[in-house]
Amino acid sequence: MKLFIIILSISSLLVTKSVKAGDEKINPVITNAFQRSFSDVKEVKWSEANGFYKAEFMYNNQYMTSYFNGDGELVANTQQISSESLPTRLQASLKKYMDRYWITDLFKVTTEEGTVYYVSLKSGDEVIMLQSVADKKWTSFKKTVKL
Repeated sequence: MKLFIIILSISSLLVTKSVKAGDEKINPVITNAFQRSFSDVKEVKWSEANGFYKAEFMYNNQYMTSYFNGDGELVANTQQISSESLPTRLQASLKKYMDRYWITDLFKVTTEEGTVYYVSLKSGDEVIMLQSVADKKWTSFKKTVKL
């Protein structure tokens, strides 16, 4: 999981190049793996960075992003969610932050290791990011203060 977070961080800093699914630059192994996992998806936006392929698409009326390695193995799925979609314990433990902060982003990351939730909270110039621990509580993941 830590490797995935590092990959996401690096990928967000790199300029990715967009490619179409029919473009010969997308390995058919990757597109076939995607189709096996998400057979009903018609429109997919692909991008590539450092040998990882990112597929952005709508699935069951929800915006999702999937990451594949060069061998066509699904590395992770990410999905933006509402706070009502959180497990009950995480909803309850998030409430203690809500008197000072508001939610700017909330998503879940699913890998073969399991599901982890991330929430970005903001108050004035301060932004904190929390990571879920065993669907029970939140731990500080990152804190920044904008100047």
